[in-house]
Parts: sequence; C-alpha cells; structure tokens
Amino acid sequence: MRRPASGSLPWGKFERGGRPAAQGHEFWPDGVTLFDNKRVDSKRLLDDGQVTDTYLLELAQAHGGKLAALDLRLVTGAVRGAAQWLHLISYDAVVC
Repeated sequence: MRRPASGSLPWGKFERGGRPAAQGHEFWPDGVTLFDNKRVDSKRLLDDGQVTDTYLLELAQAHGGKLAALDLRLVTGAVRGAAQWLHLISYDAVVC
C-alpha cells in the first residue's frame, strides 16, 4: 500500500508533532508545572500514582478545557477548583 501524495491526506491540517488534528480538538503544550502554588497544592499529592492525573487536570485548567476520565477514584484535591475542570464519564455511558 502506498502512502498518499503530499497534501492529499484526508485529515486536513496537522498540529505540532506531525500528528493530525482531530476536528474539534487542539494541541495543548505541556507548559504547566506541579510546583505552581497558585494552581496546585502539592502537599495534597499523597503518592506517585496521583501525579499524572493531577498534571493532566492542571493542564486542562490552564487551557480552559476539561479532563475526561473514567476513573471515579481520581483524586482532585491538589488542583484548586478541580471540579470545574473534570468531566467524569459514567460506566453506563461507554457500555452498550
């Protein structure tokens, strides 16, 4: 199978990193830090399992978006105002 000629890809424009941009989505650079005391209370990070979730939640907050998650156990206490930046997807919504 041959690759399509340059400029004829069906995805339209590409975002940073050479990946196609899905319609209605945008690339968010990773320009946040867990050491920003205005957004994150790092004392509330109790173990290393909370670091990634907290970082992604802070990234959503920094860009005015939402973190969509299936994990009801996700700890949000470290990110200030976390409830408005989190969208929990119910199990029933994904199981047919």
